[in-house]
Amino acid sequence: MIFRGAIYLVNRGANSLSFSKQAWVLSIVFRLSYMFDALHTSQPFDASDVVIDTGRLMLRRWRESDAEALYRYASDGRVREMAMWPRHTSVEMSRQVIAEYFMPNPFNFAMVLKATGEPIGCIGLVP
Repeated sequence: MIFRGAIYLVNRGANSLSFSKQAWVLSIVFRLSYMFDALHTSQPFDASDVVIDTGRLMLRRWRESDAEALYRYASDGRVREMAMWPRHTSVEMSRQVIAEYFMPNPFNFAMVLKATGEPIGCIGLVP
């Protein structure tokens, strides 16, 4: 099935992706595309409890409590350029983005560093 989607990968300080990171992103895209295909079936798909676990990261749904972590990296101008987002100017703005854009999209995930439990990026499909 051909689908239209966009992947947003934000990684603090990354100017380019190495081959291994590109392969990792591609594997995540295939996993997410399975969920995306569910949008086009008669059966509703609930992604609210989906967690994708890797050795170092965990992809999970965004929570309003992630606003401070999102603000920490989304207020960086380099991230704004890569993600094509407006630069976040406050924690409240980040909280609003999570509530209005990230949480309503069932295919948008926080990339959480397991060592700290803190979101360090975002990845998802945009139908």
